[in-house]
Amino acid sequence: MDYLNIRRNIKKFRCFAGFTQFDLAKGICSQAQISKIETGNGIPSSYLLIEIAKKLDIDPIDLVSPFDEHRNNTNDLINKRFMESR
Repeated sequence: MDYLNIRRNIKKFRCFAGFTQFDLAKGICSQAQISKIETGNGIPSSYLLIEIAKKLDIDPIDLVSPFDEHRNNTNDLINKRFMESR
């Protein structure tokens, strides 16, 4: 598993969702754990990845894939959220 992709993707999807680290962690883990993952100082369990994906409303595979591989999924998500906000 490429942990560099995971940490980058968690941060990108978290920021896209408008969540702070605290917002994302709430009910899942500590803010410190999210910070450690995003900075490469912690490795998330598969359970934690699934819970993070649920909170971000994305497929867990999006957290482990290189960001470019799921650009279309990201664009679909952007369009979906834009349409929902209207």
